[in-house]
Amino acid sequence: MDYSAVKKIPFKGYTRAYETTARRLVTDPETGKEVVLEEKTVRFGEFVEDKENLPDYHEYDVAAYKHVGIVKISIEPDEE
Repeated sequence: MDYSAVKKIPFKGYTRAYETTARRLVTDPETGKEVVLEEKTVRFGEFVEDKENLPDYHEYDVAAYKHVGIVKISIEPDEE
């Protein structure tokens, strides 16, 4: 993930979201049978303030990642 576009916090803008699915063969401890475990991961592309400035290309390998869409983001400082 590239945070170089986020120069100030709080930040409001847009990014593209990409999803990938990893599959692993694991043994179920209760039954002892092998099962396929699927884990979905969402990654984000470059952050931009204006939607029109999003890149015109896929930022991740199209064979491994599915383009989910454009998302609006808001990054705010953590208040503890």
